[in-house]
Amino acid sequence: MSGQPGRSVRSRRPQRPGSVPSAHDLLSAGRLTERREEDIVKIAISAQGSTLDAQTSDVFGRAPVLLFVDTDTLACEAVNNTAIALGGGAGTAAAQLVIRKGAEAILSGRLGPNAMEVFDAAGVLAYEAPLCTVREAVDLFKSGRLPRQEKPGGRRSFFH
Repeated sequence: MSGQPGRSVRSRRPQRPGSVPSAHDLLSAGRLTERREEDIVKIAISAQGSTLDAQTSDVFGRAPVLLFVDTDTLACEAVNNTAIALGGGAGTAAAQLVIRKGAEAILSGRLGPNAMEVFDAAGVLAYEAPLCTVREAVDLFKSGRLPRQEKPGGRRSFFH
């Protein structure tokens, strides 16, 4: 299959019916370009309030507010996270909102496995944000001092 002109290369990993393809699968299929951290402008941050001076949230899916911040201008838009009222699937619903709003990265406390899968499939990079103000989290992100969340759960201990 590979090496023949005009034919697409498919991932060898089997897909579960109804599952979301991974970023690796999308990159392999040519449907996603690799994102470079220095090019990221619009980020989402799980927060306790609606301003840059609000506290970040230790959780993602049930965070009261999602703040969308332009890292160049610090302009922000606060969106109440309606997913907190869901009985289940809050992380997935909140992740879909982040993607619809065009964020290229998420800064948050603990991300669950379903939210991580949605972000991975969409090519949205996930970073661990400490408990601090949103403004401080943005500064840490811009200076390259936030660790990536590669698996669900987050550490949340690196700044404590």
